Order: sequence, then C-alpha cells, then structure tokens
Amino acid sequence: MGLFSSKGRGSRRMGRAREAERGGGPPSWRDAQRAARLERAARDRGKAQKAPTDEDSLLDVAPEERPTHLPVKRFMRLTILYGIVILFLLSLIGLEIRHDRLGREVSGLTSRKVALLEENRRQRAEMARLTVVDDLERVARESLGLVSPAEGQIVIIR
Repeated sequence: MGLFSSKGRGSRRMGRAREAERGGGPPSWRDAQRAARLERAARDRGKAQKAPTDEDSLLDVAPEERPTHLPVKRFMRLTILYGIVILFLLSLIGLEIRHDRLGREVSGLTSRKVALLEENRRQRAEMARLTVVDDLERVARESLGLVSPAEGQIVIIR
C-alpha cells in the first residue's frame, strides 16, 4: 500500500462499514443500530400508509400494522383517570367536612348532657329536701305565705 492510498489509516472505519454491508466480517455496534433504525423507519412508513380508516376497525388490522400512537385514546384514558382521582379527592374532602361537623355536634351534645345531668341532680336534691315534712311546712309558710291551721279549724269526720 502506498502512502496516499484509500486504504490508509483514516478510511478504516469506512472500510469496515463497506465490508459489513457486503456481508464480509462482523458488523459493528453502530452498524447494527443504524440497521435497526432503518428497519423501524421502513416499518413506520408502512404503518402510516396502512393506517385504518374510519370504516375499518382496529381489530381487523394485524397487530404489527396497528398504529402504536393513539393520542386521542390516551387523552381519554388520562382524562378518565384524572376524573376518578378528582372524584376520590372530593369525596375525601366531603367526608372530612362531615367528620368535623359531626365532631362539633357531638361536643355540643356532650355539653348539653352535662348541663342536663347537673339540673337533674339539683332537682332530685330539691325533691328530697321537700319530702321532709318539717321542711315542707317551712317552705309553705315562707314562700307561699300559708299559716298552720288553728285549733278547731280542722274537723275530722268519721
């Protein structure tokens, strides 16, 4: 080989690529990647040409010919998913509001119960106090202005 030949040091890569294209020698990683890209591009062009129309159903098309990117379906699925998540969160918020309202109602009822129990205790104490005859007489004289009957005012009939 000469000093200025095309098989020199700078063209080794091109030589390997050409050799791989011709079927001689193992292909490099880059050659394999390039071939895969070209194959995907050719397959995608075929999909674009064979995309189903409105009349065709996606089920009538072979799986390898079905379009892989359906933005409308994905958008609808995400919209439904987000809707479900939002409804779930709103129901949680509603439950929290109801929980707070019931907590306040329980607190109010508890304080009312305590007040009623205290009033009941006071009335039972007063009822016990008024059942004693001496206290009943005193209360009748002081608060109602009644007097004890004099001798002879009470006639017992037998």
